[in-house]
Amino acid sequence: MEKTKLLKKVSTDEILEQIGEFGRFQWILDGIFCIMLLPATFQTLIMYFAALQPEWRCVANSTICNLNGTFSSENEFRCGIPRSEWEFTQPKDYSIVTEYDIYCDTEWIVNLSTSILFLGWSVGSMILGWLADNYGRKTVLFPSLFITLLIGAISPFVPNIFIFIGCRFVVGLFLPGTALQMFIIISELVGGKHRPKAGLILWIFLTVSFCLLGIKAYFIRQWKMLFVVCTVPYVFIFAFYKFVPESVRWLRLHGKYREALNTLERIAAWNGTSLDKNISLDDHLFQVHVTRPKPLFFFCRGNLLQKSFIQGYAWLVSGMIFYGFSLSADQLGGSLYLNFILVSLVELPGICMALASCERFGRKRTVTIPMLIGGLVCGAIPIFESGLVASNLGKVVLALIGKMFITTSFNSIYTWSAELYPTELRAEGLGFCQVTSRIGAALAPWVVKGFRVLHQSSPFLVMSALAIVSAVTLLFLPETKGEDLLEDVKDLKEMDENGNVYKEIEI
Repeated sequence: MEKTKLLKKVSTDEILEQIGEFGRFQWILDGIFCIMLLPATFQTLIMYFAALQPEWRCVANSTICNLNGTFSSENEFRCGIPRSEWEFTQPKDYSIVTEYDIYCDTEWIVNLSTSILFLGWSVGSMILGWLADNYGRKTVLFPSLFITLLIGAISPFVPNIFIFIGCRFVVGLFLPGTALQMFIIISELVGGKHRPKAGLILWIFLTVSFCLLGIKAYFIRQWKMLFVVCTVPYVFIFAFYKFVPESVRWLRLHGKYREALNTLERIAAWNGTSLDKNISLDDHLFQVHVTRPKPLFFFCRGNLLQKSFIQGYAWLVSGMIFYGFSLSADQLGGSLYLNFILVSLVELPGICMALASCERFGRKRTVTIPMLIGGLVCGAIPIFESGLVASNLGKVVLALIGKMFITTSFNSIYTWSAELYPTELRAEGLGFCQVTSRIGAALAPWVVKGFRVLHQSSPFLVMSALAIVSAVTLLFLPETKGEDLLEDVKDLKEMDENGNVYKEIEI
């Protein structure tokens, strides 16, 4: 009883102010996560290179196919002649197209092989988000990384294309257990003013991983070997298991306060500070019976439902345009490898803009305004596809500008969404956002390739319209800059009762 009287009740944010809101421990952890992020990120766009469609030509001495030169996959002359009368210009190990002989009526398999990963990601986001909220972020992180690398390494060696596509779905199923859990763990271990920086450092390395993928693909033109070098060399990341902690906020929410205090003491030791022995975490979070939120609980409350739908639509549009720009790199003219790297590199200034703007102008402006600008720029790209001002350089420049602003918006919305959901629902809420984002990403190859049948400008006009609508709907969400992270549904209810809801539309 005497010991209880001496204890001071403090929040996690107050403890972090004492032991270091972004000290040496958090820097090292962020750096470790950046390395762990690489092999998982490779899987998201590796099919851009693994599913390349090579040109074709007539076989020598053919009496049926008597065309000279080489032709792109869009030339359908080959579809009306026997398969034995024409050949790919690249060897069998060039891509899945040459490996599994995909052409004409089966070309839909190419788009499916890309989008299936994002469909798996959509399913996994909800399942793994719920598991992370209930059983721990770290508990989900490392098994997800293991399965992602394992299936990614063996999938190129399966006997047929449909088993390969199934493997891609499984990889997508576990991808939301990787980067997203890293983001949540680091976001929940730093002070509020450092939260955008902590998360955006991760997204810088996401860009680095895309550039590395482009460089690897340039030098490795065999799709199976590309898969191997993007997975097998990274098995060392599992050596970081002991250093990576469980989220302190998750531990205290689930009554594991001894483990939470041990983690805080370890952080303090690494940061060269000390933890006051006479402190206790908030009492209302340490109840003997911890209520586990039901799946999709956030659809049961009016304001939370509205918040989720607005965010969900924004994430869907962000995912579609973000990956749409990358997947359309080969349609901009010039080297597809160079364009892919440029479209990836331009994410770096976008991330820097997000980092500088989130704290200065707030989360809301940093997400909404770049979304609007990105949509307008996307709608301007068709100008340079017209006969009067046709210019590959103009298309490339506008695509880079559009990708930069969409990157700013997309990276900032991670922080904004993390702060809009309480700890009790954060992983599941972000999981839902990931679902909508990956549905958008899954639609990207069909929008980029499919809408060109109507008109070559159609994909960019569609993405432009969707982005502008999203920017308008985001105005109905509240600003979270300077606010402590919500811990449970009770905090969310108090926020709503205090008037911080969706009545004010302000920029």
